[in-house]
Amino acid sequence: MPNQEQFYNDFRAVNDFYTSQDGLQRPGGMVIGGVCDVEAMGQWGWQLSQGVALASVLAQIRTSDEWKTKHAHDPHPPFPQAPSRTDLLNGRTTQQGLTITTTQFGQMPWWGSCWAWLSPQARQEAATQLLAAGDTICLIQLPDGIPLYDEANQFYTADKFGPLDMTSGNLQIDASFRALIEEALLLGFKGVWVFLGGDDGEHGYPIAIKQTQMLGPLLATSQYGDLNQYVVQFPGWDGVFYGYTPEHVGSFAAAARTAGAAYVGLEHSTAHLPVGNGTADYEPGGLMTNYDVILGEFDFERYDDTVWQVLGRMIQPYNRPPEQPAGDDPHPPFYLAPVSDRGPYIYRVFEYGIYQWVRGVPEARIRAARETFESMGARNVC
Repeated sequence: MPNQEQFYNDFRAVNDFYTSQDGLQRPGGMVIGGVCDVEAMGQWGWQLSQGVALASVLAQIRTSDEWKTKHAHDPHPPFPQAPSRTDLLNGRTTQQGLTITTTQFGQMPWWGSCWAWLSPQARQEAATQLLAAGDTICLIQLPDGIPLYDEANQFYTADKFGPLDMTSGNLQIDASFRALIEEALLLGFKGVWVFLGGDDGEHGYPIAIKQTQMLGPLLATSQYGDLNQYVVQFPGWDGVFYGYTPEHVGSFAAAARTAGAAYVGLEHSTAHLPVGNGTADYEPGGLMTNYDVILGEFDFERYDDTVWQVLGRMIQPYNRPPEQPAGDDPHPPFYLAPVSDRGPYIYRVFEYGIYQWVRGVPEARIRAARETFESMGARNVC
């Protein structure tokens, strides 16, 4: 059940949606001629009080005759064509170092995982600024009943980004989540990276398996066609590897593809490359065979073997920095030399300062870290 403050915020958002141009365009919201719309207040208030996701409530309102009448003559942008594999895996997505402004939260040190927690207006505001900054990929975390990031002393605290569930207790992913992906593509993004709730090592593995088994079929039944062609699925964040067993890593990707996923990715934690067998993991039949993109996490402003030995194996060419000793791993094997039947494996430096960024580290330090990785040969640093 939502706490009192969350209920108030969600109910206020529903009332705002009633007044907005994107919503029912009622000047008085859920008050008509000075009289409360008791039916609307009761219906939406009851659902929100029972923990139904705000996005699900707004999606229901969009199916009403009133909403359809108000928007019958709206211009509808054409749905974009599915992106190429390269555009989807190598597309730009800024996850640290960019500040955006929304009416809902003011200035935000942007971290895309918050997308599902934003109001419709805030998502439109965020999309405009992200696209202007050059982003082409929208990152969306699948909310499954817990706060976005339940730690203190950072921007995305649970009082603002509290428990949210679009999985009905991990039994069925709401159609409203699919609608978020459709919306992102209509707003102008080329593709979407979806992060499932599979963090926390072996505890998260069955959660990620269940969610990918639900997500693939849901995306396949969009009114716009098979959205799996627009989406990369990740089982979770850096709490997946190192954390899952090697067999879990291989089994997740196989399960995702069986359920319809067209593209699958994995983030590794600092200094832990999946999954321990070198180039054999990426050869046909290897445990990484069903993956397309590997994302890397690194400790902020730490440049030593936790960086050098990883990049030396995952990018080519690798530019050895002058501070790396000449005798330190002089000829690292390139793990990604094998090419899958879908195309080359892609490696991205992904999480190198998110923890610090959402806690107030200046943008200049984030930019310097990005440039350091680029100087070593990393391309399309997030």
